[in-house]
Amino acid sequence: MPGIIVGIDGSGHSRRALQWAVREAAIRHAPLTVLTVHQVVVGRWGRAVVYLEDYPLAECNRRAAEQEVDDVLAGLGESGPESVMVKAVSGGPVGVPGLSPGW
Repeated sequence: MPGIIVGIDGSGHSRRALQWAVREAAIRHAPLTVLTVHQVVVGRWGRAVVYLEDYPLAECNRRAAEQEVDDVLAGLGESGPESVMVKAVSGGPVGVPGLSPGW
């Protein structure tokens, strides 16, 4: 996947990472992908177990991430990246299936 990918979790550290990623994507004229993970329970064998109820919670996280991206873009007062995509998934932050360079 071309461009810059940054993960956010609502912390101050992730906000600074998002600010850096927005600036870097703008400088490089690259698309920016912002990723947030709705953490789910871990099953018996150490794998994430995703229930149907987790999908609306992931959507809620996506909306919160979009708001954070909007706040950062507004606060920088600079031209932003050529495109910004916000993606939210359910799973374990370390090993969310499908989050390889080809997702």
